[in-house]
Amino acid sequence: PEDVLHIGFGSGGTAWAVAQHPVRRIVVAEISPEVLGVAGRVFGDVNHGVLADPRVHVLLNDGRNVLLATREKFDAILSDSIHPVYAGNSTLYTREYFELCRDHLRPGGVVSMWLPLYSLTQESYLAIVRAFWEVFPSTCIWYDPVALNEFTVVTGSLAPGPVRLRWQALDDPRLRPTLAEAGVRDSVSLAAMLLLGPREVGTLVTDTRPHVDDFPEVEYRSGRLLDRNGSWLADFRMLWAFRSRTDPFAEYPGDFGAAVARRDATVRGQLRELSARVAAR
Repeated sequence: PEDVLHIGFGSGGTAWAVAQHPVRRIVVAEISPEVLGVAGRVFGDVNHGVLADPRVHVLLNDGRNVLLATREKFDAILSDSIHPVYAGNSTLYTREYFELCRDHLRPGGVVSMWLPLYSLTQESYLAIVRAFWEVFPSTCIWYDPVALNEFTVVTGSLAPGPVRLRWQALDDPRLRPTLAEAGVRDSVSLAAMLLLGPREVGTLVTDTRPHVDDFPEVEYRSGRLLDRNGSWLADFRMLWAFRSRTDPFAEYPGDFGAAVARRDATVRGQLRELSARVAAR
């Protein structure tokens, strides 16, 4: 990938991680100039001053407006916006938004989406994934087990067939520090982050209606949730029940069974920890 669109700067950690790759241009769409200021003052240890990188170009605008206005196409689009329950933000989690992302991808391009497990009903979580899957049939749901995390990362591409990763990039010395922060040191630890492959995602959302612009139910249904940890546990358990057990990758260089065993042992323990936390309230 050479040109990347990053929607939602936040603390800047993701933009810095992207900057470790030999990309040509990183376009950051951020709606709030205050976020950029705070990131520079408070989160320097996270973003390492990435805004000063000459490859980074900031657009102070709503991410969806950027996609509507530009004719540019990208190799990767990272949708890293805030929680979909906040008023108006669910429009960055609808089928129409994902179609905009698709229309701005170059051949072979990839889209990723930050998707929280907490404060979303199962219906809302599934509706968002269904909308994404309808646009990107090669959809995967990833979970980083380096800690008990409250979120998933959903990736998709238009390319049919097995999921293709650049496994050789794991040996790139420029990438090792940021990969190590996420606990990725080899192909097994990376594959262990795959929670659901395309086949499992398709099964999971078969009977679900997609989240669409004309019926943005997420910010209304899930916006009424008060049980943060309970919803987190329910969504986590739902994904666990559908977890991938077969190798979805094109050319996985290791033992996928070992990756599954590592993932399951870790996630099983984290589910027990979260269950105990919910029960102790």
